[in-house]
Formats: sequence, C-alpha cells, structure tokens
Amino acid sequence: MHPAITCCAWRASSAGRGGAAASTVSVATRSLLESEAPSGIYHCVNSGVTTWYELGEEIARLLGRKATLLPVKVADVTLRARRPQYAALSNDKLRRAGVAMPTWQDAVKRYLG
Repeated sequence: MHPAITCCAWRASSAGRGGAAASTVSVATRSLLESEAPSGIYHCVNSGVTTWYELGEEIARLLGRKATLLPVKVADVTLRARRPQYAALSNDKLRRAGVAMPTWQDAVKRYLG
C-alpha cells in the first residue's frame, strides 16, 4: 500500500468547466502515486501567483475584450467570513517530487479554449 498522499486542488468544476483542471490534477496525482514521493499533503495548484484583478485582466486579454476593472482590497469588501490578505498556495513540494504544474495563465487559456 502506498503511503498517504493528499492532493488539494481548487474546485474548478464549480464554474462548470472542470475537465481541464481535473485532468491536470489526475495526472499530477498519478505521477505522485507512481513515484517514490514521500507521503503528505501536496497542493495541486497551478504555478505562479495572481490577484483577482490580474486574473480579470488576463481573461479580458485572452477574449480580446476591453474590460473596465476596479481593483479593490480584500479588507475593503464585506464578506460573510474573514479572508486572509494573502492566500496563495505553493506547489513547491509537488515540484520537488518531480511534478511540474502548468502556469495559471496556461490554465486560464485552456479553460476558456
């Protein structure tokens, strides 16, 4: 039996197009299971970091649309639950295990494609 490996991934399927994300996570998970990766928690997230604002800019660019985006700070938005100022997940442990995740820009392009 393989030691416990837990992969945490953003739930892209909540947006209705989780196929590409699910495929990427399944390939990463299979690679971990077939390797000698140590047990533990692996964040199966795309490489790089971005803000919601930068994500909006990238989506508009890929769609060839002009977007009027208003940057806001998390602290300035009323939400039901408190949110951290910085919440990016690192996939460094996954990379050290030999699994390279595509960039977030690549994931957005595949999602929209």
